[in-house]
This record gives sequence, C-alpha cells and structure tokens, in this order.
Amino acid sequence: MARPTLEIILGLRETADRMGDGAPYAWGHHGSCNCGHLVQTITHESPGKIQALAVEKLGDWSDKFIAYCPTSQFPIDHVITQMLEVGFTTDDLYALERLCDRDVLAMIPEHRKPLRHNRREDAMVYMRAWADLLEAQLMGVVEEERVCVEIKF
Repeated sequence: MARPTLEIILGLRETADRMGDGAPYAWGHHGSCNCGHLVQTITHESPGKIQALAVEKLGDWSDKFIAYCPTSQFPIDHVITQMLEVGFTTDDLYALERLCDRDVLAMIPEHRKPLRHNRREDAMVYMRAWADLLEAQLMGVVEEERVCVEIKF
C-alpha cells in the first residue's frame, strides 16, 4: 500500500473534491478516469496530455500498471514513475482503477457497496476512504495489510 504521507492523503482528497466539483469524468478516457484524475493532481498534467501519453502504449490503466517498465521509452511509464516516486505502488493504482483494495473497501460503509469502478461517485468514495485509511496509518491507528479483490457486478 502507498506510504501514508501527507502528500498522498491530500492528493487523494483533492482529487475526490475536484471530481465532486464537476470535473469531467469518463472511465474510458485515460486522463479523466479514476487513475487519470489522480495523475492530474499529482503530476499537474491536463487530461488531454495524459490521454495523449497513454494511448502510445496499448491497454487501459490496469494493463499499463501490469506492463510497467521504468526504463521503457513509453512516456506513460514516465508518468507512472512519477506516481511511484510520490509513494504509490502499481498495485495501489491498479486497485484504484478497479476500486478493489480490500483494506480500502473495509473503510466504506456497507450501504455504499458494492462500488462500481466506472462511477464517479464510487471513485470519490473510494479515494476518500483510502485517504482516511492512510491518515489512520500515519497516526498509528491501523496496521497495514494489502490485498486486492475483484468486485462482481
């Protein structure tokens, strides 16, 4: 799981707030989906620029995290490297795209489940819960355990 740092916690909350304020959301657009919005916050790149970099390498974000290579010449791998340097892991980012981290899901009230990976509101709920979990870890309240599960619809 991501290192519990103030930069990551604030980044997740800022991203969820921006999405809540009506920023364009499209799960099929690399710059405006779950990961795309977080990438915007962390790298300060526009959705269009993120999309342009991402389409140079096949697949959606999940595929890109699986095939990530820090020494490749693909610009999107440089973007992923920036995210990792902040403290995220490729597993974190994969789970964000699918809204599937078990520890994050445990922070979400049952009446809000199941989450749909391609719904703006669900992505916002997930990011806020993730920020809450990391904040609790930062404060020493929760021990870290990382497992990703697939949510069936």
